[in-house]
Amino acid sequence: MIQRIQSLWLLLASVATGLLFKLPVYSGILNTGAPRELLVGQDYLLFLVTAVLVLFPLVTIFLFKTNSFTSSMYKVGAALPVVSIVLLLLAYGGIRKDEKLIRSADRLR
Repeated sequence: MIQRIQSLWLLLASVATGLLFKLPVYSGILNTGAPRELLVGQDYLLFLVTAVLVLFPLVTIFLFKTNSFTSSMYKVGAALPVVSIVLLLLAYGGIRKDEKLIRSADRLR
């Protein structure tokens, strides 16, 4: 359970993700000129995904069992979350680049 530093990090990860329920995720200006903030609780799918992400670290803390393996090693699947984050950051960069191109084209009209 909560006896090692990893458990503390998992608990903090769960708390940090849980803060998404209280803090805005995104803000912007609508076409009407009104400001708008996106909150996790406003979208059902976003709420569900965030709830699952809050529960994963907590479940990991309480499912940890010692002496299950005689030896262990990381496999390819352990790197996939890092690869996913890098790919999401690359996609975000491409989206921002496209948005800047569209804004510059709109200025020319």
